[in-house]
Amino acid sequence: MNYRIVFFLLLFLSGCNSSKTTSQEPLFQEQWALHYDQPFYDAYAINKEAHIHATNAMQHYTAKGVKVAIIDIGFDVEHFEYKKNIVKVINSADGSTNVACYNSQQCYHGTAIAGVLAANVNGKGLRGIAPDVELVLIKLDLAGYIGDDEILNALEYAQKENVDIINNSWGTGDVSFVVQEKINQMAQEGRDGKGIVFIFASGNEGKENGNDESMLESVIGVGATDEENLRAIYSNFGEGLDVMAPGGFNLGITTTQDTTQEDITSLYKRAEDYDKFQGTSAAAPLVTGAVALLLQKYPNLTVQEIQNILHNSSDKIGNVPYENGRNKYYGYGKINVDSMLKYQK
Repeated sequence: MNYRIVFFLLLFLSGCNSSKTTSQEPLFQEQWALHYDQPFYDAYAINKEAHIHATNAMQHYTAKGVKVAIIDIGFDVEHFEYKKNIVKVINSADGSTNVACYNSQQCYHGTAIAGVLAANVNGKGLRGIAPDVELVLIKLDLAGYIGDDEILNALEYAQKENVDIINNSWGTGDVSFVVQEKINQMAQEGRDGKGIVFIFASGNEGKENGNDESMLESVIGVGATDEENLRAIYSNFGEGLDVMAPGGFNLGITTTQDTTQEDITSLYKRAEDYDKFQGTSAAAPLVTGAVALLLQKYPNLTVQEIQNILHNSSDKIGNVPYENGRNKYYGYGKINVDSMLKYQK
């Protein structure tokens, strides 16, 4: 089965570390998805509850000892914000270590995901939600047509590296039975029977998802919210949606820029940039990072336990009624990281 892979970036072309250490990051004030900064929120009329309430959690946990695979279009492996976190790089096509992106206008996509997740606390730029996480970076040719074999290769490489979580800011919209079976098997049997945690972005077409990876029961499907603390109009929805996280609308999510491209003039993509980074692609690594913090505290949690904690600790936002704790537009609500970390095992 061949797919035209879509990785879920949306571009609107319109105009244990202490909190003290974190606040010294020059761009931390504009990381509105992580925390409330009154001057920045006031300047852009952001709802006070638009962030994921991660301040306390980030003071005590950094995802140290947790291993995350990012499957994406390519990566800048030399970016200083997360270079020290990388433990393995793999090209799923040939098993090589060449994971650079070529011939795509979205070559920054994988690098942006890595920055949201793992940017170091170093006083140079921004703060990833999980700055000490171990990274396995797996290149999948998301810019072209691929088959089940290529997807299975990427998943198997992640499995061989004994990762705890896999971030997938992409989707096919029509996942095959064989790929479903592989995901289900890894989610049940990985991590010595506790299950590998799959995070999939829901997509940016503003439509109801059917047979998409993000809607699988074994997967945590992630939608995006905007600065008004509502479902972003582009965010796909469906009966399998689990949770929401900020993806932005007028503002993007501040993160790292791929510096290997010829036309790059900055190390970062800023929240207010013209070509800002936003969409469910940006929301997914926030959830991945939140789960990584949770696994640092409770490394023996199963996939089912993690899903239950996410569902029970998320904030019920929006103007759509929740039935039995969920609806198809918001899932179980927007993640609240501090509430997640209050879970008592």
